[in-house]
Amino acid sequence: SWIWPKDAARDCEDSVMDMTTLITQMLVLTIVMAIGFLARRTQVMDAGFSRQLSGLLLRIAIPAMIIASVGEENPFADSGEMLAVLGICTLVNLFMIPLAYCLVWVLRIREQRELYQFMFALSNAGFMGLPIITSVFGSTAGVYAALFLLPNNFLMFGYGMRLFRKDEPFSWKQIFNAPVCASLIACAICLLRLKLPPVIQECAELLGSMTTPCAMLIIGASLADTRLSDLRKDRLIVPFTLLRMFFVPLCCYGMLRLFVTDETLIQVCVMMSAMPVATNAVIFASSCGKDTGLCSRTVFVTTLLSVISVPLLYALLFVRA
Repeated sequence: SWIWPKDAARDCEDSVMDMTTLITQMLVLTIVMAIGFLARRTQVMDAGFSRQLSGLLLRIAIPAMIIASVGEENPFADSGEMLAVLGICTLVNLFMIPLAYCLVWVLRIREQRELYQFMFALSNAGFMGLPIITSVFGSTAGVYAALFLLPNNFLMFGYGMRLFRKDEPFSWKQIFNAPVCASLIACAICLLRLKLPPVIQECAELLGSMTTPCAMLIIGASLADTRLSDLRKDRLIVPFTLLRMFFVPLCCYGMLRLFVTDETLIQVCVMMSAMPVATNAVIFASSCGKDTGLCSRTVFVTTLLSVISVPLLYALLFVRA
């Protein structure tokens, strides 16, 4: 039969197109990050402006992008399919907790163990993952990425925050932030099979379109505050970076291949786990009196490496010859 070869050729062509789009997108993001870096160095952006812009993203732009991803097109045949995707995304996020613990043990890290556990377990899924996946892989992948953010935010502000603030009482307010609420609304839209009015949909898309450039400017500005001289003194920066940027997503890929058949879902989960260290590591460390220098260095190095590592991982794992 000639059906399989034609389908295989089409899949290969689509993968190559996605690869080209991904490389182009990473280069564009790198340029915008560089502009943010220069803006911070030349005082066009200061720390206060970056904080305000971060608040705008977290409270308005990212929630709008999440809702816009499901407001026009529902990729799920029924509610069971959506819950299955959400369940797999939750499983991937939970898998990061024991994996992070094991990697900290493998590297024999004794000081700042909690910081390394956080940085191994949590990637920059909101600021980088969601914009990249939405722009490269399309609307269906964007919906999957929005669902991924729901358990990811619970992990970030539940497990992650507890690593920094073990002595403080648990607060549900920290978990139910704007992106989490937007993800819950997106779930409700999918479950009820609703379609947003065109005016609301266009408004959500317009506000959501701010996410990518603003997030890259913020990341670039944060990189400008990193002291490069400290990188040479950090003996763990190389093994940590290699494990975080390559081994963690490969473990995620291996686990998902055991029982998941949806190729788009596998791509989304692996690409989300392949993003650099979450910028919230610096924010949490600063607010809790932890080592912000360590967090800044890892965010800096993993963000720069992601320009190469993310397309490379996609090419190795998903582009078929």
